[in-house]
Amino acid sequence: MQKDSNEAISWFQKAIRISKRVKNPKGELDALQFLMRIQPNDVGIKNRYITLSDSLKKQELQVKTQFAKIRYDDRLKSEEIENLKVIMAKQRLEVSIQRTQKIIYLLAGIILLLAIAFFRYYLVQKHRKEKEIEVYETEKRISKRIHDELANDISHLTSFVEKTEDIPIVSTKELLGNKLQNIYLRARDISIETATVDVDEFEGELINLIQQYNTSDVSVITNVSEFEWTTIPDYKKIAVYRVLQELFINAKKHSHCKRITLMVKDSDKKRVIKYIDNGKGCNISTIKTNGLVNAENRIENIKGKLTFETSPEQGFRATIVFQK
Repeated sequence: MQKDSNEAISWFQKAIRISKRVKNPKGELDALQFLMRIQPNDVGIKNRYITLSDSLKKQELQVKTQFAKIRYDDRLKSEEIENLKVIMAKQRLEVSIQRTQKIIYLLAGIILLLAIAFFRYYLVQKHRKEKEIEVYETEKRISKRIHDELANDISHLTSFVEKTEDIPIVSTKELLGNKLQNIYLRARDISIETATVDVDEFEGELINLIQQYNTSDVSVITNVSEFEWTTIPDYKKIAVYRVLQELFINAKKHSHCKRITLMVKDSDKKRVIKYIDNGKGCNISTIKTNGLVNAENRIENIKGKLTFETSPEQGFRATIVFQK
């Protein structure tokens, strides 16, 4: 450029041609920059330089933009991957928690089933034991009654027969008939008291029990036929029947009443049975000695309550309360 500008121009133009041929716009731009210094007034060179420079800047900007977009997309993908990792970690944690909860629920269910089975077994054994005790007590009571009432009377009757040689035959037959009839009636009472209870026809059983004591001497007033007994469990029916039977027997033996009232009513989820007689009553302390303790135990066994109200010459009241 300092010694021979024309030769320099030739070399720069040759560089421009080669740059175009090999598609190296940067080389052409460098050659144009040198030509503008040699030929500052050449507008064509300046325009070409400006056009080429703008084109390169535009390409460079596109490259930078594409690179920035790639970096941005990579960052988005990285963030998405991290988010997916967090979500997967949360999902694994939730699955682990759910699995743990299922195991806990399963163990709790097994424990509950075992507890129910154990409690049921305990109740069955307790009920069986109570039944055995009840059977034993019933057998003992029947044996005592047969011995105290029937066996003694039969022994007395035998002694009577042996000493009736001087008594007329007609009188002897009449006396024997009366005594045998009395023994028969008491034997029948014992049989009725210990007979099984038909829980399927419980209302009829209960009415039959009441009618046995509804005589010309004693009037029994009741409303038991107005209630639905089928919803009550069988074991509760039997307990109620035996307690009422005990109350009627107690009235017949000790009360000498003329009227008995037996009323049944519903109160919330409970059934209330009230027994009232107008007999001579007794001291409340004597209840434990006249057979009613067994009645209390029966009602307690069905998760109920039996209460008494009585005093001498003031009649006798009993209230049975139990769940339906």
